[in-house]
Amino acid sequence: MWTEENLGHRINHLRADEVIAPGAGLAAAACPFCLTMLQDGLKDKQREDIQAKDIAQIVAEAMI
Repeated sequence: MWTEENLGHRINHLRADEVIAPGAGLAAAACPFCLTMLQDGLKDKQREDIQAKDIAQIVAEAMI
């Protein structure tokens, strides 16, 4: 998470592209580092319309 990639594409941008491509409105992650990566990637791609949430958040919201 704290290393900078010097070659190729940034992983968070690749993952954000994978979320954006099918037109998803929500991305789920089970890992706090992955969640941060997705949120940062979506922000870099200027796609604040797509939410990234922890799976536990999604389940908790569904129970209310």
